[in-house]
Amino acid sequence: MDQDAPGSDPDSRWLLLLHVLFAVTLGVPTIVVAVSGAPGAPGTIGIAAAFAAWYLALFAAGPPHADRGIRMLVYAVGAVAFFTALNIRDGGYVLLIYSLLPQFFSRLSRSLAVLGVVCLVLMPATVTGGVGTLLRDPGALFNLLASVGLGLAVTAVMEALGRQSQEQRATIAALERARTANERLLAAARRDADDRAALARAGHALIAARTHDEVATAIGEQLGGHSADVRGVALLADEGTVPDAATVVATASGTVSPAVGATVTVPRKPADGEAVVLTGDELRDAPLPGVAAVALLSLRGVADSDASDGSTAPVAGADPGLLWIALGDAGHDEAALRDLSTVAAETALALANLRLTTHAAAQGRTAGVLAERQRLAHDIHDTLAQGFTSIVTQLEAAEQALTDDTPRAATHLERAKRTARDSLGEARRTVEALRPEPLERAGLTAALKDLAARWRDSQPRPIGISVTIDGEPARVPPKVDDALLRVAQEALGNIGRHAEARNVDVTLSYVDNLVLLDVQDDGVGFDVGVPPGHDDVSDGGYGLISMRERVTVLGGALTVESTRGDGTTVAARIPRRPAPALPEERP
Repeated sequence: MDQDAPGSDPDSRWLLLLHVLFAVTLGVPTIVVAVSGAPGAPGTIGIAAAFAAWYLALFAAGPPHADRGIRMLVYAVGAVAFFTALNIRDGGYVLLIYSLLPQFFSRLSRSLAVLGVVCLVLMPATVTGGVGTLLRDPGALFNLLASVGLGLAVTAVMEALGRQSQEQRATIAALERARTANERLLAAARRDADDRAALARAGHALIAARTHDEVATAIGEQLGGHSADVRGVALLADEGTVPDAATVVATASGTVSPAVGATVTVPRKPADGEAVVLTGDELRDAPLPGVAAVALLSLRGVADSDASDGSTAPVAGADPGLLWIALGDAGHDEAALRDLSTVAAETALALANLRLTTHAAAQGRTAGVLAERQRLAHDIHDTLAQGFTSIVTQLEAAEQALTDDTPRAATHLERAKRTARDSLGEARRTVEALRPEPLERAGLTAALKDLAARWRDSQPRPIGISVTIDGEPARVPPKVDDALLRVAQEALGNIGRHAEARNVDVTLSYVDNLVLLDVQDDGVGFDVGVPPGHDDVSDGGYGLISMRERVTVLGGALTVESTRGDGTTVAARIPRRPAPALPEERP
């Protein structure tokens, strides 16, 4: 500490000690004077009372230490005067010097404090004319030096205690600042962890999204707890004719968002891979409750790069190009914008995935059509072409036999007619496979009854057939109805060609989550252990393999029970909601 700098301000406990010390050193001599009744006692008591008031006004009730330099100097001058007056009147007041020393050294600069102590020692002698005696008295000089030393020692102790107190306060303040900083860091870490978890949930939900609405809802639901204070989510498509407008394609359900199909004003559009935030006047055309800002993020960068080869097909509806996110707070930081940009990139990937999925489904349907055409080509080659070739051969043989063997010619003609009838039946069957018109005109139950009637009328001999509907018919996907009708067609076709049955029972059942079809006949049956390629039931490539493929592709199963001489039962079961698969396109 600098020598002329004020001493350290003692804390409250030292101030209390100074007050007590002053009260004792002033009060005890005053009480003695009052009790003794010495001459001039009232005057002495009055001076002591004035000194006490001076102490209370300027020292005890003074302003903070930093503002009381002049005040303490005035107090010190007055204290020296009061001390001198009291010591002249009564020597018992000499003890006041021991309460005034710490006051001077704690409130004045060190040089002024030393000067004040010297004045305290010399002023009484100067007033009484005993300065010379004082200076010649070694004991008096020792008391003077001891008083100054004692004051300096007290000052050193008080300064050390003051420095210790200041260091403690500084340490406590530093610890408090560190605690506050740690709390802020912990809160920021927790908020960041919550934001990362929200982004991860949004990414997983976007992976599972299959429509534009599911994409928007995934973002809105999973970012609800993000620190960006997301209030609404929408997917926008650019308006080709209006530069500063976009159409709402999809919104997150349960959020504050514009209506689907509405036109939204976009005063500033983000570049590819960037984001802009609209606030204030930019939102006045379409105010939404609780929305203070809107973040617009481009969806073009990632999505367009994935579709650069032209292999993707658009999802049903307009193709979104902007991600619209309503925010509850107009203030936003770079971290929040980075998180929203990450969500925009994941959204663009999800939309690109939807386009790829749509394209793959379209390619799958095309492949299914090609496979169906190939199958029909094989059918026509195996049945109609071979049948007509046989007819030509039989007619040529009959033509040669007419000249010399009429019975043999009649045999050839009979064979030709029979082959023609069989080929006509095959042609009708192929045509029926090409056009499932009964399903388009009515439901599966009516289509099965119509099929049974037409099949019965086309048989060369009478066959009894019944159609039974078990359970309450329910709406199922068209591909399930198609598959069951095709299975019935193929089963009846096989019965007509091979079973030699007298009665056929067709049963359609709706049980729980399944649709069941049973076709049972009382014909000759066959050995189910023989591979399909070795049995007439699959002749022409249109038998059990084809039926089983139709059913299994929809997550169902086909079973066949048959014994030679004991008829055949073909049973198909398909879930009402078939497993996801590439749908077959109806020819």
